[in-house]
Amino acid sequence: MQPILMYADKANILIPILFVIVVAIYAKKILNLFDQVKLRKVNYLSSLYENKHLHENTKEMIKEEINNAAFKSAIGIRVETTLRKQLTELHNKDKNTFTWKRLRMSMNYLDHETDEIKVKIGWFEKINLYSSLIGIACVIIMYILNLIMLVIKHDLESFINFFFYTGGLGLLFVFFGYSLAEYYHAYKLNKALEKFESKDVALSTCKDKKE
Repeated sequence: MQPILMYADKANILIPILFVIVVAIYAKKILNLFDQVKLRKVNYLSSLYENKHLHENTKEMIKEEINNAAFKSAIGIRVETTLRKQLTELHNKDKNTFTWKRLRMSMNYLDHETDEIKVKIGWFEKINLYSSLIGIACVIIMYILNLIMLVIKHDLESFINFFFYTGGLGLLFVFFGYSLAEYYHAYKLNKALEKFESKDVALSTCKDKKE
């Protein structure tokens, strides 16, 4: 590693750029490592489930944990058994409306204290929305100001500062943007749930009239 850094220094290559190149080269191996970590719990529980000396009640509990771990590995949502069954049932109602992506992005807005899946969008969630909007606006303003300073000074120090500021501001932009995306999917999910509930009420009313 030391010879590489010496060569990079002589070639005037910035260390962050070199770091990005190294990450890009080893990205596939890193992803494979993440996949192995995700499946480790599933494999362990599966081997434990095959133990013939376990009580049936214990094996049933392990089976549920295997399903929960596999659900987390496949869908990307960490859940308990009850919520997993609720999400699966909701997804099966309309796979085009209640997509796994929408359900996964809405997890922070779900009310887990109810028997059915409910989306909670109250004053705290509204404050979080406005904070994200303000955050994105501030990030854009800071980026423009740093770009102006780079154009005005036009030297190596300004370029290095701009490079690091761009990286930091980029992370903040992704953070606030992801927060907005979560709110968007939660809002859409709430509207879809209200639409399905209104359909169910209408169907039950029609059945009562016929009877």
